[in-house]
Amino acid sequence: MIQNESDLDRFLRVVVGVLLGMYSYSVVQGYLQIVLFVVSGVLVVTSFTGFCSLYKLFGISTLKK
Repeated sequence: MIQNESDLDRFLRVVVGVLLGMYSYSVVQGYLQIVLFVVSGVLVVTSFTGFCSLYKLFGISTLKK
């Protein structure tokens, strides 16, 4: 896969993903908790791979060449 996320974008995704996961674990319950866990997991995984499929779909790239 070709990376399409900058270092700043990847860092922010990790921070937001971890914070969202902690929030959903401690505050939210029910289906919303599951949804927030999935979203936080997606954010963390995309930050580690450096590839976002939505960016690819819309032709966006924050990575400077």
